[in-house]
Amino acid sequence: MKFLIAVVIITFTAIVLIYFFQSKGPDYFKSRAEEEKLSMEIRKLRDENDNLKKQIYLLKTDPFYLEKYARDTFGLAASNEVIFKFD
Repeated sequence: MKFLIAVVIITFTAIVLIYFFQSKGPDYFKSRAEEEKLSMEIRKLRDENDNLKKQIYLLKTDPFYLEKYARDTFGLAASNEVIFKFD
């Protein structure tokens, strides 16, 4: 009798697992892939955010960095300088 109950429980468990993996399995793996993709995007955005925070800090505190940024980004020069552009 115990053997019959064990067989019924194992069979029931197998049926439930088969049903789960047939109906939910592909969705689960798709969700995991999407989660991994979003995690990578979050890491990338956090790194970018850290770099921007560092740049803001340097722009506020380092006059040499501010001058270099203004020259490179906006093409600014000091009052006694002349800019020559070559193509």
